[in-house]
Amino acid sequence: MRSIFLTVVLIAVTGLSAKEVSLSLKSIDSTLSVIAPHAQDFPPSFSSVAERRQIEAQLRELLVMLDAAVAQYPDNPELLFRDGFANAMGHNLDFEGCAQKYFKAFDRLLELKPNDSRANFYYGAFLSATAARQKDSIAYLEKALALGVTDAHYTLAFVYLSQGDKAKALSHLREYAKLHPDEPAIVQKISEIENARIEIRHEPPPNYDEMLKKKEPNSERSAAP
Repeated sequence: MRSIFLTVVLIAVTGLSAKEVSLSLKSIDSTLSVIAPHAQDFPPSFSSVAERRQIEAQLRELLVMLDAAVAQYPDNPELLFRDGFANAMGHNLDFEGCAQKYFKAFDRLLELKPNDSRANFYYGAFLSATAARQKDSIAYLEKALALGVTDAHYTLAFVYLSQGDKAKALSHLREYAKLHPDEPAIVQKISEIENARIEIRHEPPPNYDEMLKKKEPNSERSAAP
């Protein structure tokens, strides 16, 4: 995999003057894998104030580089996906402007690759956690499901539950349970919904971060055009 070479203004993050930075998808994914366990879900999770500060500093620096990379290669799907994923975590940490940058990255990614299963799933999952656009998430999650992302069953279940459609919520959870018989907690959730004992809240699917590691067929290519 070739590195991406770009010029990034790092003054706001490191106090350094503008310089050329070598960036690769491998290095981006390495940093994302450190940040994701803390910030990919809401609310974020940290063991201490110091840990939060460290993770926030890492994410801010990565966002500067990713935003600059996307500005240089605006039609690169792999960069757009990672920029969107990082900005989603920035949004969870209340970084200003990250939600808008997330939408911009994924809107462009889906223009370039409307049948990208991973992009449809992540976009749908992000929308499902918003109040204003939760209903919009259904189309993306259903498309991701049609494209083979079975974890979309789980997210759709909680979207429909939030929308008051218990029948569809149970249908998707039951399908998810069939595909994941090793997850007894899902059977318990189904029972709780059937007996109206479950608290309605948005939850990411198990192994949500594993989608970051999956690539579309024939997508192994350089990040640089």
